[in-house]
Amino acid sequence: MGWLTTLANMDKAELLELIAHHGAHVPGLEAAWRMKDPEQILLRDCVNPSCGDRVEVELRERDGTIELRGIAEGCQLSRAAASLLAEALELAPLAETSAVLETLVRVRQGTVPAETAAVWAEDERFAELADLAVLAVAPLRRRCISMVWDVTTDLMDQASNASAQRR
Repeated sequence: MGWLTTLANMDKAELLELIAHHGAHVPGLEAAWRMKDPEQILLRDCVNPSCGDRVEVELRERDGTIELRGIAEGCQLSRAAASLLAEALELAPLAETSAVLETLVRVRQGTVPAETAAVWAEDERFAELADLAVLAVAPLRRRCISMVWDVTTDLMDQASNASAQRR
């Protein structure tokens, strides 16, 4: 495998451009709701101690779909990962996005083969996330991508549990 396995037919230059755009502008991650309706919103804040990247994520589950908002501060990789994640998950079914994110987190951690992400790369909603999942970065930069994914996975688990208890 070279510098990057292009699962979404994206070459290295295109992926770097995508990261630069999302890292600079964070278009996918809208401002946080700031707990306007604490009954429906789950909140998690996380800081990467090795570099200072910070994400604050709010997740709202409604009728089986989710919305993600928050703040991403730090390097381009962490901001791009947050922005792309928020775009991909916007109003997506909770059950499906939980499965996608769980797979991509495991690919990013190296606990499953990179080829596992190829299934999600075929779905245009998740293709860019799949490319980030297999992006080769320095060991200290891996958390820049996975931090917001880990936090969101935890929030989706909470939302799933809360939804199951309401039934």
